[in-house]
Amino acid sequence: MIRNISGSKYIQVSGGMHTNPYISPGASGAGMVRWSASMNCLEINDGNSWQQLHSAHPMITLTAEAESLLDWARTKRDEEYRIAALAEKHPTVADALAAVQLAQDQLKVVTLLCDTANK
Repeated sequence: MIRNISGSKYIQVSGGMHTNPYISPGASGAGMVRWSASMNCLEINDGNSWQQLHSAHPMITLTAEAESLLDWARTKRDEEYRIAALAEKHPTVADALAAVQLAQDQLKVVTLLCDTANK
């Protein structure tokens, strides 16, 4: 059983049986397993009663948005690695990269000033 995953916009849980209880440690018979021929399934004792083990398995996956964000981040990272490797070999690329970094720093300052002025 999977608990305590709720309200996430990046993880989704599907399938499984959310009603299966946890086993109570120390309870008499807790953890014992048996085959139920009448129900044609395994049962486990939770310390109070026998609970059926269903064949449904829960699945935890990323949402489409999370996968998209991870793909975007991987693409950006790979691009940065490629440019950094080129900058090590080619001075012109290194100069252009330095100019881009300076422009990004200046953009951060200007946007911060604009945000502050708008408050």
